[in-house]
Amino acid sequence: MAREIYTDEMAERADHFMVEFARAAEYTNGTVSAQDIYDMVQSRSAALFEFSDGIAVIDSIRAEHGLLVRMVAVAGQNMGEWIHDLDEVTVAIAKKLNARGIIASGRAGWEKEAVRHGYSVTHITMLKELSFQTAECVQLLGHWSAGCWAAAGKGAGATRALR
Repeated sequence: MAREIYTDEMAERADHFMVEFARAAEYTNGTVSAQDIYDMVQSRSAALFEFSDGIAVIDSIRAEHGLLVRMVAVAGQNMGEWIHDLDEVTVAIAKKLNARGIIASGRAGWEKEAVRHGYSVTHITMLKELSFQTAECVQLLGHWSAGCWAAAGKGAGATRALR
């Protein structure tokens, strides 16, 4: 059984939800943080749902060929017991918004269950971790790389580099 969690309750149970958001963010290779997920729900740009043993954060995005409902973050235990509820909620949201589909990314373990519920794998995510001993000063699209902002005489604005 799914239940939508509104911002007041999320704030009251912030410690619990931050643990779940951190679990979800753990598998994003640093592309999203637990705080990012919390902020999305707090700002009401995404909805939070709680299931018997898990959570999901859902939003929508406008794609080239129409609106898509997106599972931003999903985390929990015993997924087989509640993924059907997650799918029902997400499909209901998509129907209400007249979306053309649902998208999700997740770790490899979710694929088997997702395929059972009618999802297909359309892309994979690859990560190449880079570690540099010294930062080379380069300009990308007119922006200095973070390690070189101050060295290039741009002052104390290292945070103004590409994000």
